Amino acid sequence: MDLGGYSVVRLHGGLNNLALAVAGHRMSVVIGHRENFNAHSFDVVTFYLSNAKPTEGLDIVGVWDKDKEETTLHVSGGGDCLLHDFRLLSSARGGAPMLLVADRPLLTTYVDNAPVAFKFYVLKEKTDGLPGGPAYWFDKVATETSKAAYCDVGVAISRELGLGDYRTSPRPDGYRNSPNATSDQQSTSP
Repeated sequence: MDLGGYSVVRLHGGLNNLALAVAGHRMSVVIGHRENFNAHSFDVVTFYLSNAKPTEGLDIVGVWDKDKEETTLHVSGGGDCLLHDFRLLSSARGGAPMLLVADRPLLTTYVDNAPVAFKFYVLKEKTDGLPGGPAYWFDKVATETSKAAYCDVGVAISRELGLGDYRTSPRPDGYRNSPNATSDQQSTSP
């Protein structure tokens, strides 16, 4: 995937109202955290579009892979490594926003290394006037596999795609990488 001109949108836990304009709408990203009081807490991420006033309603922006839609993303894994994460990307060249979703399988343990699947989605708008389907959605346009095997998908994103973390602060407890598997943008403190 050519990511030239794209940069990572910085996000924090909770409600993010973005100046990322799409066809006269503003994007909101909600990141909620589920504390499990163990090494397997997780985040749930949802995307919305609204007109100039979010109080007038929000349009859910789903993530589509052919005919299958997900209305939420999960950021999860173990205390040492994330198995699922994402990056929302904006274009300096006026292109549509892009979503990167990175996943690796759980093997024997959460700290095993495995290839990471990078899935790329582009924000699209329904313009055909036909009934059915969403007004806006992230549509999968490509899938790539990492060249190396990784424990943490964030490290794979950083090393292979050159993209930093979206988080405006270090990962909360339950989301710290092991010191041997951190990207430059992630916390290495215990």
